[in-house]
Amino acid sequence: MQWDDSPNAGFTDGEPWLPVNPDHTEINVAAARADPDSVYHHYRRLIELREDHPALVDGEYVPLTPDHPSVWAYDRAGEDERLRVVLNWTDGATDYPVEVTGEPLVENYELLDDLRPYEARIHRHGGG
Repeated sequence: MQWDDSPNAGFTDGEPWLPVNPDHTEINVAAARADPDSVYHHYRRLIELREDHPALVDGEYVPLTPDHPSVWAYDRAGEDERLRVVLNWTDGATDYPVEVTGEPLVENYELLDDLRPYEARIHRHGGG
């Protein structure tokens, strides 16, 4: 990953031993850190989510879609909360009726009835 948009992408002030990718002026760590919707910040939110919600790590795993070809949905039930994780692993939309209610914790799309391609949702929907 390029560090910034400087001439050698932040790797060196000298001559780099490999050529710098021409897209380094747009795709680099500094740009990702400046963009609140970047993959960098998405992963930071996911790490914080694991730290703030022990049920994601230690809660009981309750599968909801064990045989579905494209939707992986499950609950993680902890002592104090129950979280629902719903993931569409395909590049196509699905209308699989997985109920996702409660406080949204992570969504990579605005919530609609259908799951869009590669959509991920995590909601807190009750106690343990």
